[in-house]
Amino acid sequence: MNQNDLEHLKKWFADYVAGFYTDSPTNNSTIRIKEKHTERVCENMILLGKALDLSDEEMVLTETMALFHFTTNSVCFERRTVCSFSGFKNIKRL
Repeated sequence: MNQNDLEHLKKWFADYVAGFYTDSPTNNSTIRIKEKHTERVCENMILLGKALDLSDEEMVLTETMALFHFTTNSVCFERRTVCSFSGFKNIKRL
């Protein structure tokens, strides 16, 4: 896996998330929260990887894992429903 693969996966992720936006402001707000959360996870993993002096290949894998950490909650997205578990409720209040 290399940087080009990661860029391809980032584009795939952006396209995947874009498919969940609707005319519903409530739905879009929830999707945007998840999207921004994933961006922050990626940024933080990059910082951690640099602090740990990971190799270029390890950094690509680290960011890829961060990008796809959302898969544990993807059932909500696959069913095109708004996830309403307490984590989202807490995030909305921040």
